[in-house]
Amino acid sequence: MKISVITATWNCVETVGDCLASVAGQSYPDLEHILIDGGSRDGTLDALQPHRARLAVLVSEPGRQAGGAGVEESVEGAAVFSAGMMGRRVGLWAENGG
Repeated sequence: MKISVITATWNCVETVGDCLASVAGQSYPDLEHILIDGGSRDGTLDALQPHRARLAVLVSEPGRQAGGAGVEESVEGAAVFSAGMMGRRVGLWAENGG
């Protein structure tokens, strides 16, 4: 089952690298990372470019709302809003009838 991790950003050049590293460090094998940016002006988008290949979707538009937009962009239409404990969340979801 594919899991979509949706990250909302806005002017977070100093922390976005840590976020990307956290998602990339997850052990779940079928994971896509969608990043929805609200039109950052502080260099966030420049900081994302070296990591572009690891992002399934990168959208940056002023005022863009991440929750709905990210779900729309996800391949399977299902989203997990936290990168932590990915395998545990998937297991719990499957145990409860997914």
